[in-house]
Amino acid sequence: MSQCGLLERSGQDAWSGHDLFFHTRTRRGYARTLIGKSTLEGKSDHQFRTTAIANDDRRLVLEPPLLSSLFATDPPFAAVSARRQSVRRQGSMALTSGQLSEFLFRTLCEQGGRRPYPSGGASYPLQTYLAVNRCRGVAPGLYAYDATAHELIAVGGPGLGLERLLADAAGTANVVEPPQILLVLTADYRRMRRLYEDLSYSLILKEVGAVFQVAMMAAAAMGLGTCPLGCGDSLLFSELIGVDPAIETSVGELMLGSLE
Repeated sequence: MSQCGLLERSGQDAWSGHDLFFHTRTRRGYARTLIGKSTLEGKSDHQFRTTAIANDDRRLVLEPPLLSSLFATDPPFAAVSARRQSVRRQGSMALTSGQLSEFLFRTLCEQGGRRPYPSGGASYPLQTYLAVNRCRGVAPGLYAYDATAHELIAVGGPGLGLERLLADAAGTANVVEPPQILLVLTADYRRMRRLYEDLSYSLILKEVGAVFQVAMMAAAAMGLGTCPLGCGDSLLFSELIGVDPAIETSVGELMLGSLE
């Protein structure tokens, strides 16, 4: 308790108590229990499908890009890496549904049981939602992305809640105009917990970072603008999608749009 700063006041440049406690519970050398993949038995994956994916009445099929075309036209990796940067101010021309489809395909689409980013135990606890403000070919609203079917599922229409979500993203990025599209990552903690116990949330946050990097590299290759955000309103988002934040909660946000 003393090491975590819970018994006395620490200096301003010291760890906060909760940060240090989180750190010591997810690193070997501090914890008194084994850290890593456990042998806990869990429920099958289909029992952990999110509410939006399970209630898939309103689907929008996305046309995937041709891999052969991407192989032939993509810029070299060194060029993509050099272009990768956060873009807060987006262009006046909205993205197209085709561009959105290609971006999701490059970043999040699941093929053969794997996605373009690493996940602890290949459990993939993250679910992607899209708050669409402006996109040619996709009506404004809130959508869930089905990574296995490469489809969007409408879970909410335009309204005050969506406007608050987009305005909050703009404020976090310190810009006036709301993003064309806000990508929100949520986590089903149970899916990771059944494999990694106390290490679960740490692995979820690492996975969010991996998704951000893949997304920014994809955007750089396509000539789009992305900007990962450092914070978001988890309670507001859980209210918008109609789930208990203790079951499924937002853990990362990223703005997506065209370049000027």
